[in-house]
Formats: sequence, structure tokens, C-alpha cells
Amino acid sequence: MENKKTDILPINLDGGVVGNAFSLERSNASSSVYDMDMSNQIFAVIKGELAFSIKEKDFTLSAGDLVFCPSFSLFSFFVKDDGQVMRFRFGQRYMEDFFECYNGKTLPTVLTDKKANAEIISLFKSFENRTLTEFEKITYTNYVLSLIVAGYGLTDGNGVVDTQISEIIGYIYKNYDKDISLDSLAKEFCISKMVLSRKISRYVGVDLRVFVSDVRVRAYIKMRADKKYASLSAVELAYKCGFKSYETFYRAYKRHVSSEGGVE
Repeated sequence: MENKKTDILPINLDGGVVGNAFSLERSNASSSVYDMDMSNQIFAVIKGELAFSIKEKDFTLSAGDLVFCPSFSLFSFFVKDDGQVMRFRFGQRYMEDFFECYNGKTLPTVLTDKKANAEIISLFKSFENRTLTEFEKITYTNYVLSLIVAGYGLTDGNGVVDTQISEIIGYIYKNYDKDISLDSLAKEFCISKMVLSRKISRYVGVDLRVFVSDVRVRAYIKMRADKKYASLSAVELAYKCGFKSYETFYRAYKRHVSSEGGVE
């Protein structure tokens, strides 16, 4: 990644794991943005180049390319020079029809057929800055997804058909400041620790310990930017976010930031 600073976005709960998020915005972020979101996202490169990293793979995309990020994907992106992207976020609510039709399937990640993408980008522009009804949001999302399926097909994926693991991840997002472990989650959700560990790793791509630490770091960064917590020290904020020691927090924070360009 060609960046000097990393912005880590705040936690997005979006009304729960099902998620009612729906937004379309343009971005020309000059620094790399590291994100994990409950929403699904599609990035469309409008001009210039986009450096994108997801699932430990790096891509450089040019104008007309798209990239799809399913919910809970860990990714980072960097808009190069004077480039610009459109970022379409849509919660799990708007994927319900897709999963009903294509249970166990998902969309490919990198979409570089510019001819196939032209209609999708045109569709994005048609509802940019518009206030949509709920029915229109569902319709637009389904149309966008159908165009991707028609142009690229489907791949195997875990989707969001496992409602239990979705509930568990939602619980972690809402209770990151509490003591969270395999033992506590297994007891809370009546599931074996072995099965839970496997599902967490498969669903979010990292083990439970790393995932919980990531959520806590993001909460810390959100609080640090909030004037309401200005009187609290870094140590106090770290403890407030669920870390048991400042050393544990610092290792997690350093891993977040140094992976994309250096620690503040």
C-alpha cells in the first residue's frame, strides 16, 4: 500500500447483524482506510486507481473496475493520486432475496470486466443523492446483484445463512467491553467451544481472540475521537473498551496500524 497514515473506521452496528444500512457515497481518501463492517460493500472506481487489500491479497484496480466485500470482511483501500471511487454499502436486510435464491453462494470479489461493470456504475449514478423508499432500496440492490451474477456468476461462500454465528458476532460488537472468551460465548449461546471456534474463524477469517481485539481497538479509536471522552487517558480508554492490560491493547493497536503504514 502506498500510504503514510491509516484511518480505521468506527464500528458500524447498522441496527444489528441483519443490518438496515444503505448508502452510496464518493470517496477520494488520500490515506489508506482499514475497515470491517457488518454491511456488504461494493466499490466502483470512477477515475484513477484504487489499491485494495482483502483476505491478505492486494489488488490495483483502475477506472471501471469493481470490488465486492461481503459483511465482516477485513479490508483496506487507498485511492491513488486524484482518483475517485463510489462506495455502495447495503446491510444484510438487502441480501435476503439473494441468499434465498443462492443459498451457500456469494459473489466474486474482484470484478474487472469494464463492459459488464458499465451498467452497474450507471445504475449507481442513477440513485446517487436520491432519497429512496424501502422498496426502491430493495429493488436497486437486487438489480445490482443480478447484474453481477449475470456478468460473473457465483462462488462458494458462507453467506449469512448461519443465523447463530451472526448473532454471536453481533453480541461481540455490542459487548466488546465485557469479558469475552470461547468459554463465555459457548455458554451464552449453548454451542461447543470447538464448533464455535471453527465457525468464528471461517466466518471472519481470524480467530476469536484477534477478532475481539480488533473490535475493541476500533471502539477505542471511535472514543478517542469523541470529545465526550477527552478527559480520559489512553490507558483509561483501553480498559473501558475491554482490554485487561495496556500492553495487550498496545499490541493489538500496533498490529492494526503498522500493517498499513506505521503506528501513530
